[in-house]
Amino acid sequence: MNSNKPLSIFLIAGEPSGDTLGANLMDAILSLQSNVQFEGILGPKMRSRPSECIVPMEGIAVMGFKNIFFSLQKFYHIFVQVRQSIIKKNPDIVVCIDSPVFNLRLAKSLRKHKYSGKIIQYVCPSVWAWGKSRIHTLVRNYNGLLSILPFEKEIFQKTTLKTHYIGHPLTSIISSHTYCPEWKLSRASSVISIFPGSRRQEIILNLRKQFLAALQVSESIPIAISIANPDLKSLIQDIVFSTPRMESTQVFFVPERYRYELMRITKVAIATSGTITLELALHGVPTVITYGIQKFDQFLAKYIFQIRMPFYTLPNVISKTQVFPELIGPYFTVDNAYKALQGCLAPLQAEDCRKKCEKIWSLLEARDANNEAAKAILDF
Repeated sequence: MNSNKPLSIFLIAGEPSGDTLGANLMDAILSLQSNVQFEGILGPKMRSRPSECIVPMEGIAVMGFKNIFFSLQKFYHIFVQVRQSIIKKNPDIVVCIDSPVFNLRLAKSLRKHKYSGKIIQYVCPSVWAWGKSRIHTLVRNYNGLLSILPFEKEIFQKTTLKTHYIGHPLTSIISSHTYCPEWKLSRASSVISIFPGSRRQEIILNLRKQFLAALQVSESIPIAISIANPDLKSLIQDIVFSTPRMESTQVFFVPERYRYELMRITKVAIATSGTITLELALHGVPTVITYGIQKFDQFLAKYIFQIRMPFYTLPNVISKTQVFPELIGPYFTVDNAYKALQGCLAPLQAEDCRKKCEKIWSLLEARDANNEAAKAILDF
């Protein structure tokens, strides 16, 4: 290889958490090797780094089987566009960040079309939920797997796939976070916090019930709502302002960049299932997890895809026990959410929850995951 030729890396991110992982990975790779050219499906954080965006990440960020089904034509167009771009440009490495629905099919198709470069999966698909077919797909089509959960490496021990446990990026992100000393919510010393998600459909399916449950608990405690996606702030405000509530109830809207500061003053939280739940656990915040699902998706998950897991949210999956109560699909009602929040506020339950949260730190191990990932990608 020409030593002056830049290392070409094609990155694929399909959701906000993947955008964060991708941006941090780009920084870590550049700290080890400066002559690198990035391109791919990129989110806003990744696009702020030197790169060429083939398709904006927002084009494939949808949730739910039904929404994916009705977006198939758009997905297929993007899929073909990305595949053709990779085949034509022949990058040295393709890094697929999470988003298994899209990435597993792309990797398989790239191999079928004779792409011979390295394909690396960053964040292991939930093979424990979806079954062994995903394991075979990974082994056949990928050169390497970067695992962020400690038990995942064992799943691939008897396969030929090179698997590297890098630790979870959140441990180093939170450990190194500089909390803003000036940040505060008026005179509020503690709040009930709502983290409704970063995608439109998540917010529509979760926020109203989350807010109604929080209102029943709040009494004199203010409610703070985290805005993970500023483009959806008006949607969040519309849902909140159209929900009947006491005039005396204080409601704050908090930008995503202050979510860790918000967690520090949170007495109890209610959050849509996702990466945010692990961030709450690593801050020791007693939390109720919700995940509103359309009836069609419930049917597909139960009877067609047969997804059956003892736990669905990261803190519980990592701990292999209930750290946070989960209200998934039909179990997510306002009454159930209210009762779960009340339970989290009970002193003994709250203390037990915090102790379990502390154990998660030791289970994940304190590693510089971004640097570990960068080194592994360059070495695979």
